[in-house]
Amino acid sequence: MLQLITEFYQVNHANLNKHTIIIVEALMEGKELSFMELREFRIIDKTYQLIKTMLANKKEWCIELLLDINHHLLSRFNEVVKTREKEIARHIDDIFSNFDICV
Repeated sequence: MLQLITEFYQVNHANLNKHTIIIVEALMEGKELSFMELREFRIIDKTYQLIKTMLANKKEWCIELLLDINHHLLSRFNEVVKTREKEIARHIDDIFSNFDICV
């Protein structure tokens, strides 16, 4: 079922409609998809392409829903970064302290 919905969720697909986008938005809001599934089903890329196409074609019926999906995606990534912020900062500090001549 998930594969079918994500197949419909793309630019110019005959079965792309408001209901498809609502289902994808609900999956994102409920955090039902893992990062591996987001990658496998190309949700991020498809969302970007849909937003770009719908804005260019002035198809306002779905822009708000697509922006909600984008917001959920960004929030999920932000949660990952926040939980690993100290680890990431340590790596950045290591890089800068080891390459201070180049900076």
